[in-house]
Amino acid sequence: MPIPKTCVFGILTKKLNLRNVYAFWVPHDLSESNKTAKVTCCRALLELFNTKGLQYMVSNYVIEDKSWFLWSQKYKERIWIGVKDPKPTDVKSKLTNRKSMSSIAFTCKPKIFSISVMPQGTTINVTTMIEYLKDTSKRFMSLKTNKLSLRNPHLQMYNARPHSASFTQDYLTRNRVSVVHQAPYHPDLNLLDRFMFRAIKQDLINGVFNGRRCQDSYSAEHKTDLRKDSNGPT
Repeated sequence: MPIPKTCVFGILTKKLNLRNVYAFWVPHDLSESNKTAKVTCCRALLELFNTKGLQYMVSNYVIEDKSWFLWSQKYKERIWIGVKDPKPTDVKSKLTNRKSMSSIAFTCKPKIFSISVMPQGTTINVTTMIEYLKDTSKRFMSLKTNKLSLRNPHLQMYNARPHSASFTQDYLTRNRVSVVHQAPYHPDLNLLDRFMFRAIKQDLINGVFNGRRCQDSYSAEHKTDLRKDSNGPT
């Protein structure tokens, strides 16, 4: 006999005292130097906010990061546990050859994005990182409205090797780009890691990779949406 979802929910929560949660993923065992780096990064962000203000942070603060997009990735699911039970842990997915790496840079308001997708199975190196920064600058400056030069805003970057390499840093210095270095192993300080990558990957799992469409198609579709939002090409 079928049971209404409301009855099932009531049984699980009121009679069995269960709660529906996500597993708590622990990506890295932080060292004291990692914790110190987070404090330093947070203080830099707070000082920037107090100096420049909220409007600057949402319109002139560019956040950049990269991530692997697995073609057959299983998305995190919620599970039922007791009220006093601790959250279970979840193991990071193992990378396979069926994957693509994407670099994304964006501002919050107005919504301006720069998306670059690497060929299947290849990662980003110093050369492709610098080319991506050049392309991003051209894309932001090509907008019909809300033009944005990387010399004006602050750019938040992760500490991965392509970002922290001397050639990349020299390029940023020559072009007078103000960089905020994100603390290592702290995705909570990056809006891409905290919110956007999750949403994009779920979208890809539901409708792109499972539908045997390439990730370039996804980028092309969303660039069209971005043109509508920004009133100009990306």
